[in-house]
Amino acid sequence: GDRAKLCAAIALTGYEPDPDDFDNYPLLSSKELAAKSKAEAEAKERDMAEKEALEKKVNLDGSEEFKKKSTTKIEQLSTSTNEVVRVWANAEEAAATLQLQIQQIKQILKGEYNEDIGDEVGGYRWRYADEDAEVTKSADSGKNSKGKKAFLEFRDKLYDHEKPHNYKNGNKLRDYQVDGVNW
Repeated sequence: GDRAKLCAAIALTGYEPDPDDFDNYPLLSSKELAAKSKAEAEAKERDMAEKEALEKKVNLDGSEEFKKKSTTKIEQLSTSTNEVVRVWANAEEAAATLQLQIQQIKQILKGEYNEDIGDEVGGYRWRYADEDAEVTKSADSGKNSKGKKAFLEFRDKLYDHEKPHNYKNGNKLRDYQVDGVNW
């Protein structure tokens, strides 16, 4: 078993094993744990440096400044070209408009990888937008403006509870009665 493997390893190497390598046996030794945590810290530091490099903005005079990322505005990115399709005011608005799950969008924004959804939601990638990014306005089509105009005309014909009519003996319609009249 394991003991025989250990004895064979000692016989083949020709030098005695270091007792510190077996301080947490059968788990990783404290040396290996320290090396692993050091490697993770270096990887995290390297990732932060790469992230900062991506956020740097080079001005025309050659000076660099950091672009501050928004905590609410998000960018919807094309998966094929990685171009910004739209900038949303917040994740909730994007999820409601595109009928996507808000938890999945927020999970991607946090940088958490999920094997089920991958790195995209709704066929798009998502990231926080720059603080100074302008929210994209929704496009109005000709059909919508016609329908909107009809709705506004209809709304103007409705009973307005802000300007109530006075009825016999100074009575006024109550809220539920206004709803019934407007229905």
